[in-house]
Amino acid sequence: IEMTASFKELFAELILDSLSFLEEVEGLPNFAVIGFGSMARNEMSPYSDLEFAFLTEKSSEENIHLLRILYRLLSLKLINMGET
Repeated sequence: IEMTASFKELFAELILDSLSFLEEVEGLPNFAVIGFGSMARNEMSPYSDLEFAFLTEKSSEENIHLLRILYRLLSLKLINMGET
């Protein structure tokens, strides 16, 4: 449970840092991030994979585009940490 909590904190920091690149973008949708798998079960370990999704109240092309950009930024951050 402690490892999962620590990873959730790190992941939240990565999301907030990625959002700082997008803060100039108008119309960034309200969204939530949910975790699946070992994160949802509070069973993460050092070699756990990361399964998550973005939830938004409106599924428009613009919202999907902006959340894809956010996903790509997060992916680059995780790759730079040595994760693939």
